[in-house]
Amino acid sequence: MMEKLGYLALAVALLLFIQRLLEQKRAVVLWGDSITEQGTLPKGFITLLYHLLSKTWYSRYSLQVQGKGGRKVTDLLQHLPQVLALKPAVVVINIGTNDVWHQRFQNGTLAQTFVEVYEQMIQQLQFHQIKIAITTIAAIGEPTNQEQFQEFQESIELYNTHIRQLASTYSLTLIDTRLAFETHWQRLDAGNLTTDGVHLNIAGNQLLANLYHNYLSKLPLNNR
Repeated sequence: MMEKLGYLALAVALLLFIQRLLEQKRAVVLWGDSITEQGTLPKGFITLLYHLLSKTWYSRYSLQVQGKGGRKVTDLLQHLPQVLALKPAVVVINIGTNDVWHQRFQNGTLAQTFVEVYEQMIQQLQFHQIKIAITTIAAIGEPTNQEQFQEFQESIELYNTHIRQLASTYSLTLIDTRLAFETHWQRLDAGNLTTDGVHLNIAGNQLLANLYHNYLSKLPLNNR
């Protein structure tokens, strides 16, 4: 009888230990539009990121992907309660491409509105003591297609200036995907990083996976 009680006590202790481990795991939300959504494809950047992050990292954090095609910054604000419900420790926001790109269809987001809505999201996330990283707009067109490349460059520069300023104003981590793309394009042997000027090809996915890994791998592993 005493032996059975000993096994039972051991089993209960093990279950409590596992429960504590699960409770200690914190969610890292990758939040955005179709670029984030497609990141979960077999060769997408989030799939690659899963393999880059260490077992030690996964003992502390879990990746939660919240990406949907066509989203603009206003869509993210509407979706914010769903993200907050995940009680994340960290949110990485990749938004802005459609806000600029859809100006071609008279359905973009004015720069002032973009900043105001983005600020609302940041303020609400910070109110909940959530760490935030934000990315610049990587590309709408590449140098190999000069017509498409030139069409959006002025707007991309403007919106990325706002994104960088938001990072500075609110002390956020900036993942400067645009700078990484421009550095790549300066190489003599540079190939494209997208399939259509926006969505990532294999090389683009690898680049973005490395950028995200560079940030996420530095998150604290030993304390909250």
